[in-house]
Amino acid sequence: VVVSLYLFFSNNILEAAAKKSKPNVIIVLTDDQGFGGIGAQGNEQLHTPNLNKLYEESTRFTNFHVDPFCSPTRAALLTGRYAHRVGTWHTVTPHSFLRKDEITIADVMKNNGYKTAIFGKWHLGDSFPYRPQDRGFEVSLIHKGGGIGQASDFWGNTYFNPTLWRDGKEEQAWGFCTDIFFQEAIKFIEENRNNPFFVYLSTNAPHEPFTPKEGDLEEYGDRKGLSIKLKRFYALITNIDENIGLLDESLDRLGLRSNTIFLFTTDNGSAMKSFNGGLNGFKLSEYDGGHRVPLYIRWPKSKKLPVGKDIDHLAAHIDVLPTLINYCKLKFKYKVNGKKISLDGISLAKIIAKDNHIQRKLVVETQRVLMPEKGKNTAILMNSKEKVDKHDWRLLNGKHLYDMETDRMQTQNIINKESQIAQQMIEFYNEWWEDVSAKDGIMPEITIGPNSAKVTLVASDWIDENPPWDQSDIKKKACMHGYWPVNIEDTGDYYFQLWRWPKESGKSLQEKNMFTYENAILKIGSEEYKSTSITKDDRFASFIVNLNSGSKNISAEFTNAKASKRCGAYYVYVTHMDSFLVENHIHN
Repeated sequence: VVVSLYLFFSNNILEAAAKKSKPNVIIVLTDDQGFGGIGAQGNEQLHTPNLNKLYEESTRFTNFHVDPFCSPTRAALLTGRYAHRVGTWHTVTPHSFLRKDEITIADVMKNNGYKTAIFGKWHLGDSFPYRPQDRGFEVSLIHKGGGIGQASDFWGNTYFNPTLWRDGKEEQAWGFCTDIFFQEAIKFIEENRNNPFFVYLSTNAPHEPFTPKEGDLEEYGDRKGLSIKLKRFYALITNIDENIGLLDESLDRLGLRSNTIFLFTTDNGSAMKSFNGGLNGFKLSEYDGGHRVPLYIRWPKSKKLPVGKDIDHLAAHIDVLPTLINYCKLKFKYKVNGKKISLDGISLAKIIAKDNHIQRKLVVETQRVLMPEKGKNTAILMNSKEKVDKHDWRLLNGKHLYDMETDRMQTQNIINKESQIAQQMIEFYNEWWEDVSAKDGIMPEITIGPNSAKVTLVASDWIDENPPWDQSDIKKKACMHGYWPVNIEDTGDYYFQLWRWPKESGKSLQEKNMFTYENAILKIGSEEYKSTSITKDDRFASFIVNLNSGSKNISAEFTNAKASKRCGAYYVYVTHMDSFLVENHIHN
């Protein structure tokens, strides 16, 4: 008995010690801030004392690359795999989702004993099985869509007092959005200070709309040479900076700063054509200004990360997960369909520790189409084999070759002079394309069924070349159309509500339309259902439909009496009938 008790307590003590020794991890990912969006990056107009301090305390990657826009960067950062490979090459349509069989940092952390949380912007799918709570995050507080006020977000949301989703449930929040996300992150850290934790703090700022707090805007009131729009953009960054300071203070107060790996970066080039650190291009560009961003990594307890060191080695968002696996000693053994998942990125640990030089080839692309097009808006990145003979090549769209070592602004096309280098990069790209595009034809499906009893289908997730992505698009009188690919999880009865406006808007079907809605048509697969009972006061049209399980396409429209005019239903609410009966206290 004594031996058993000894072993029991010894194991518990060892387990607790192991937990305590694991470093915490915080990733702060801002939206649209760009390479030059920090004072320490050389921007003399910006007031960012806390980010400047983080800059001084960190190992800094100065040649770090992401995708040129939103969702793809998030998908690649969270999986360690190219966004194209994981099916995320758009900001709307189902190709803004992260494929359901992919493994995220949160999955890995959670399976290694970490408490996991996300605060802010997700933008990888708002329906099951793509939501953050389906992807390894035990705690989530987010807005929906790609930004506050976008089509799938709560109607009328602004940066002040927004309605957010906590673990999938609506919750009224009070205050300014960035303040809320940081405050909630600090609260989570306080509650989990005795456990290793992973916090993914992904702000929607400084993305438009540029609506900062007045106090932050006053900082730029008398700055000459700045447009009002740029002042607002910078004010949003200053607010982020203030919150970085508060987060750091909380880590100090809780005694967690030393053993917390803190990573700061942003999701793409700047959305504003302003100071850019001498780079050409901004958000969405294949030039470096569209995808080259700061990466700061701080871990005070560890000697593995030299303070204040710049590393100009080629690196990318796909390296974050492999690096954390290395530093946090995480187990990573996952399979899909019996095949081991391999990462596209590498651990940056050896490059940091020994200043090693590794020749790398990377690809950055901007697709934003239903089906990716080979060579579209593409940059191929390659450094030289030898550190002493230093080149940093960029091949843009297969036609323009630049050496960043001698031509930072990418103005001198040397493809004719260095044709062999260009050919080497093209050959790499051809192999890369064949590899990452193997599943391009697989369409992500929203699951409808007992495990996702209530689903909202939003027009921004339509299969369409240009679906409405913002609430301002929904407000327009123009008619748009599309369909949703879904997977019916279980055979049974389902209750459909077709809305022109979202439920919370309080609007009727007939407000701001191009014509009077008289009929509603719901098409599921090859079956079509028609309603002719719409009145001027109706807010929605409804159907009860018996569905067999399986993959189907769903479309919903409103028409005039002769069906000569049609407009898509921008919001469709689907409830499994069992849940509908329970929710409405109806007994069979």
